[in-house]
Amino acid sequence: MNTVQPPIIQPPLIREKLRREAELAAVIGEQLEKRGFAPMGTDPLKDATVHIFARYCELLIERLNRVPQSYHGAFLRMLGATPAPAIPAWVPLTFTPVKSTQNFTAIVPRSTQVSAPAEDKSDPLVIFETIKDLTLVQAELKRAIAVNTYQLIRADVNSILSTEAAASSTEPAPLADAIPLERVIDIGQPAIIGVPKLTRLRLKLELDRPVSLPSGCKIEWGIPSEADFMPLMPELDSTAGLTQSGELVFAPPEKWPSRTIASETMPWLTCRLRSTALLPFAPDQNKAYSALINRIEVLGYRSLDAVPPTGAFYNGVSLDVSRDFFPLGERPRFGDVFYLLSEIFAAPGTKIVLDIKLTNPSGAMESPIPPVSKKGNPRLRWDIHTASGWVALDCTDGTLSLTQDGSLEFQVPEDAKPTMLNGIDGGWIRARLIGGSYAAEETPANYISLPPMSPPAIAAMHLISIQELGPMPPECLIVESDLAYRKMDAVKPFNPFPAPAEEGFMLYLGLSSLRGASALDGQTLSLYFLPWNGGRRVFREEEISFKETAMPRWQVLTASGWRDCKVNDTTRGSRRPGIIEVQLPDGLSKWQDSILDPERQFFWLRIVRNAGNTDQPYYPRRLLLNTVLAAQTLRLTDELLGSSNGRPQQIFYTLRKPVIGSATLQVREPVTKTDEQTGSGFETTRHSPGAINVARAPGNEEWISWSEVEDFSASDSHSRHYILDRLTGSVRFGDGVNGRIPPSGANNIRLHEYHTGGGIRGNRPVATVTQLHTTIPYVESVINHEPAASGQDQEDFDSLNRGAVTFLRHRDRAVGIDDYADLANKASPEVARAKCVPACHVQGTLGTESKLGSVCVIVVPKSNQVSNHVSDEMRPQPSFDLLKNVKEFLDHRRPIGVDLTMLGPEYVSIGVTAELAWARDQSTADALAECEKRLNRFLHPITGGPDGLGWEFGQRPHASDFYPLLGGIEGLGYIRALEVRYEEERPGLLAAGSFLICPGRHEIRIC
Repeated sequence: MNTVQPPIIQPPLIREKLRREAELAAVIGEQLEKRGFAPMGTDPLKDATVHIFARYCELLIERLNRVPQSYHGAFLRMLGATPAPAIPAWVPLTFTPVKSTQNFTAIVPRSTQVSAPAEDKSDPLVIFETIKDLTLVQAELKRAIAVNTYQLIRADVNSILSTEAAASSTEPAPLADAIPLERVIDIGQPAIIGVPKLTRLRLKLELDRPVSLPSGCKIEWGIPSEADFMPLMPELDSTAGLTQSGELVFAPPEKWPSRTIASETMPWLTCRLRSTALLPFAPDQNKAYSALINRIEVLGYRSLDAVPPTGAFYNGVSLDVSRDFFPLGERPRFGDVFYLLSEIFAAPGTKIVLDIKLTNPSGAMESPIPPVSKKGNPRLRWDIHTASGWVALDCTDGTLSLTQDGSLEFQVPEDAKPTMLNGIDGGWIRARLIGGSYAAEETPANYISLPPMSPPAIAAMHLISIQELGPMPPECLIVESDLAYRKMDAVKPFNPFPAPAEEGFMLYLGLSSLRGASALDGQTLSLYFLPWNGGRRVFREEEISFKETAMPRWQVLTASGWRDCKVNDTTRGSRRPGIIEVQLPDGLSKWQDSILDPERQFFWLRIVRNAGNTDQPYYPRRLLLNTVLAAQTLRLTDELLGSSNGRPQQIFYTLRKPVIGSATLQVREPVTKTDEQTGSGFETTRHSPGAINVARAPGNEEWISWSEVEDFSASDSHSRHYILDRLTGSVRFGDGVNGRIPPSGANNIRLHEYHTGGGIRGNRPVATVTQLHTTIPYVESVINHEPAASGQDQEDFDSLNRGAVTFLRHRDRAVGIDDYADLANKASPEVARAKCVPACHVQGTLGTESKLGSVCVIVVPKSNQVSNHVSDEMRPQPSFDLLKNVKEFLDHRRPIGVDLTMLGPEYVSIGVTAELAWARDQSTADALAECEKRLNRFLHPITGGPDGLGWEFGQRPHASDFYPLLGGIEGLGYIRALEVRYEEERPGLLAAGSFLICPGRHEIRIC
């Protein structure tokens, strides 16, 4: 019989044992007294002997009571039911190199030890060891931009680079705050666009052919500034939204702001192609604008300030235009000329309005002089001086030959030219009387020789000029696409809205380095990638086909453009947490004319994922540079196990247990002359897993590596095989028939390398694994930005005993649905409940159609492992690591060909609406809080229920269950009304039956 371990001594236990031993001693003393011995209390020696005998009787009874348990344990061992071994915790450790402009190489070697304090200060430190070498890069991740070219959106996701505590699983999606990914054309012509007093802007566009806009897109014109974008609606658009050749006319703002685009600072007119709605995650082939713009012309009209003419003459007589004057004299005659001087009269293309106000307009009732006469039908001709001399001016005379107030409107000819007149050089126009007269309306009866005149007199004149600018081609033409500016040649055809060069989901990462490109060229980036799973709570490796087209591509920007990088990806295509190693090529360059980085501060990486066979972008929830995984293990080397005596079936034991992971066992063996000639010294048999590793030992001996096997069934007498029991640390060799016997020798068996450790004590929170055990050159600090997780203790006897009955059914193999659930419960002590269902029952959760041979295991943890929010404690969800561990456990026990998916549970919230009648003499203080507390405790999925053991999948409480629950509250009179409400996480969940209940929102009214 096995030795019974002494019980833990506690004060209540001591009192109980003493009470039982005293009762037993009293019974023995009474029996002895009947047989003639002295009564108790009279003979001290006899009393001491009685108490000693009673103590041994108690020990015998205790051990006899443990016989069934001992036999039960032996029965379990006979069946092969062994406790699950301890599992080490894993943690990503981020190392920070010293900041310096000097060139150095910082390497964190494999098995570097970093510790965290234990929860109990009296316990030893929790030690973690890195699993591989890490070369630190002198750079930092500073920018992160997520892009979806299917929906044409992008978002700033710098939060994934944060070193603060990780956000909860309920955080919004990476593109929740996305902005449109615009395709833009910027038109710059500072000679026209943005000039002062611009009244109209015309744009002439010539397309190579009529086109249709991409589906779900529209054209938007506007004015960009450093702070915002101001829409500018065209007054006229004969291009029909840039689908055909035509013109656009705009009314410019009073002030046109300037902006720097691609190192060019000027006022810009911008046209952008924008999505009108967010499209689903699916490639849209009709997103390309297929036409080319052959020609763009810019025209503008500028209004100048109203000013009086610079000068005026009547024939050769100078006139003062600042007061009333007669432009043709007091008695105009045929051929008399009125000259006007202004520099704008020599400005070709200028539209001019000459506003004239007469002192004596025709028909005026109140005039200081007689109104101008129309009786003689006067006719004036307006001329302008050009390179060909004086020519007739094509104008509209609203004054009707200076007989009424009005304006003269005309456009300065293209060949207008200044001239010298009356000693003044400038632009001139003139008005000549070419017919009729300004004879008075009424002729006095007593006039003698000359008839009376009523000539025009001008009170005021103002020039209003509208200058036509252009047409001109754009001075600067820039197309914004693929997050970069591209300068175009305005005289060559171009596509204003090219399709994205890469289709899919992208993540742009900006790297900053004090040493520039020399710190990154040829280096390998070690990044920890924690995926954002979109709240799917799914872990399914079978969905990954590992085709090259479905895997993400890592690219870096060099002087020759974007180049693919060599990648060592342990995240299964960014689908699970892990380390991604990216090897950078030489020749890195900063992004010229970048929209994301106009000041060229960073070196840029990007992850490109085409849609392929997945509908998920797999953006990270966290991305950490200079990070390596570390395990809660202790690496031991060259541990001597003992000396072989040459006998069969020898067993040796390790100093530490359990043994975690792989182990390398070596035996020191003599080398013969024949062995030396063959090189390795030994002949490899067909049972050997491969070549034999040899290490030199003193003398004519060598350390030979032996191979671990599960059993000796396939081993012959020459096979260097051994069996390792990781739980007990025992190493067993063969008997010479099945498995070779190690040769005799002193201290000739050793474990060259193995690891030990594990346990739940390794699950440490964020920022606790920070203590380096050795100094590493150029390393400033180390920290864990993610909690250490996945650590599990060895399975205890109670757990093993609970699984004994199910073991007899499944025999450690998953065949039926109950087998999957039972084995999932056995996989980890963190699993509170598990259920196996066909994939079709949870098709809404998977988001894909189920297929034959697909099963799902729903895992419920004992506590919420993905959020610290109080509200989430009522809806426990497993961590990604727990799902991974359970799946790996089941993968070794499920049939080949079965697609296994791990899921977190789905919940149906149960809310109670109740109306309670309270006793009049009882206080209602804290009554509502007590009601909600009882309801939430009763509805908790793990610890609720009538017996406090939680609720089974698909189990729902009845309304009658709540009456005694609430009826036990002190002060309650009776329950007037009670209603139970159900709220599904997704439609059809109640019918599927694969749900757990949880507390919802309660409405309690006390009256």
